[in-house]
Amino acid sequence: MTAGEHISRPPIPAELKVMIVSAFIIAIGFGIVSPILPQYASDFGVSAMAVSAVVSAFGLFRLLFAPASGRLTQALGRPRSTSSASSSSRSR
Repeated sequence: MTAGEHISRPPIPAELKVMIVSAFIIAIGFGIVSPILPQYASDFGVSAMAVSAVVSAFGLFRLLFAPASGRLTQALGRPRSTSSASSSSRSR
């Protein structure tokens, strides 16, 4: 390969770009919220241990249920799985 040649790479699919952007936004949001949680905890009279448990439970359950929700989404299709998830949260 000479100095003037470039390696051509296939373009990144739009779906992957959306996933990357959404993961980045979630990470930024979590990075903004996590540092101020101790202040909120003291304002509401909650211990730091309780805040830590809630944050840890969020991460743990997200890790545990991600594979199952991915399979469910593939089985039902995205529109059906999204509408069933939103209807189940509205019924509470």
